Amino acid sequence: NELGMDVVFAGDGIPRFKDEIDKLLKVNYIYSNCQSNRQRAASVGFVGMKLYEQGKFVNSDEHAPNYLRLSQAERELKEKEQNK
Repeated sequence: NELGMDVVFAGDGIPRFKDEIDKLLKVNYIYSNCQSNRQRAASVGFVGMKLYEQGKFVNSDEHAPNYLRLSQAERELKEKEQNK
C-alpha cells in the first residue's frame, strides 16, 4: 500500500468477509486476534503494541485512522448540503 505498512483488519466483519479479503487483497495484511478483533480502544492499543514489538511504529503526529467510510454525521451533512 502507499504507506508501506500492513493493513490490519479488526471487527466483527472478519468472519463474514475473510474469504473475500484473502482472495482479492494484493497488499500485506493481518487479522487482529480474537482478543482484539472488536472495535474498542483497547483493541487498537493491543494491535499497536504488537506492531511496536515488531519495530513498526509511527509517532503521534503521523498517526491517523484510515476510515473506510464517512461517519454518519458526515454522511447526513453531505446529503443535507446536496439537497439544498
